[in-house]
Amino acid sequence: MDDPWEDLEAEVNRQLAGVGSGVTRWRVQKSVSEKASLKSSLLRMLTELDVDLQDMAATVEIATKDPAKFNLNAAELQRRREFVHTSQAQALEVRAELTEGEESGVAPKSRAANERHNLLSGGKASARGASSAAEPRPRQAASHLLNESLVQEQQMAQQ
Repeated sequence: MDDPWEDLEAEVNRQLAGVGSGVTRWRVQKSVSEKASLKSSLLRMLTELDVDLQDMAATVEIATKDPAKFNLNAAELQRRREFVHTSQAQALEVRAELTEGEESGVAPKSRAANERHNLLSGGKASARGASSAAEPRPRQAASHLLNESLVQEQQMAQQ
C-alpha cells in the first residue's frame, strides 16, 4: 500500500498558496463588496483546510502508536507532525487577520495601538485585552497550538 502523505502534503501546500494569493488580493481590494466576497471565500477555504489538517494530525497520531506498521521512523513522524502544526499556525494567522476587529467593532490598528499605549503607560488593558485570557484570540490560539504540540512531542519522547 502506497503512502498518500506526499499527495496530502502537496494538496495542503496548494491550498495554503491559494489562500495566500487570495489574502494578497483581499489586502489591496478597494471595493467593499469585493473585499467581503473575497473574505467569505477565504474563510471557506480555511475551513476546508482546517478539516484536512485535523485529518492529517489524526493520521500522524495513529501512525505514532505503531510506526513499524506504517513503515515510518521517528524522524519522519516528527517531520509530519511539524508540517501539520506549521500549516495549522499559518491558517490560524490568516484567519486572525481576516477576522481581526470584527468582535469589538474597533479597527484592528486602533485597538492594538490603544492596548500598546495602555500597557506601556502602566494603565490597564482594554476590556477586550483583559478578556483575552478567558477567550484567546486566533494568534494566541496558534501559539497555544504550537506549545501543545511541543509538550506532546516531549512527552512522547520520554515514553
